[in-house]
Amino acid sequence: MTELNKEKRLHGNRPRRAVKKHDDNNDEEHHGHHRAGGRGRKEDKYFWARAQQILPDTTQRVWWALEKGLTEYNTVLKQRKVLIDAVSALQMQNSELKALLRQYLGSAVNDELLIPPTQMIRVQEPRGL
Repeated sequence: MTELNKEKRLHGNRPRRAVKKHDDNNDEEHHGHHRAGGRGRKEDKYFWARAQQILPDTTQRVWWALEKGLTEYNTVLKQRKVLIDAVSALQMQNSELKALLRQYLGSAVNDELLIPPTQMIRVQEPRGL
């Protein structure tokens, strides 16, 4: 049985907390110097230091690499969202400009000109709109 398992068996998964009493006559318990179960702070520190080493180093490195990769992926997704929003705004602006151009080119004033703009500009009709 490993040392950590022995400690868990003796003390449980988490250290027991000292029951604080608000009795001024019992100064040790009031100031937290006495630990429940007879354990001291050194034993608690040792227990939790060992508990941090439950996962092997390779597993921790995998989790760290995964966290780093997912953080970078999240950054890329945020950048893509900004770019998609910009493209959407440009598409909307482009549609508005096309509508204005159609309106100007279809105006009756153009017929009165010596050289109407429609003769100078080759206009393509929208494909799927």
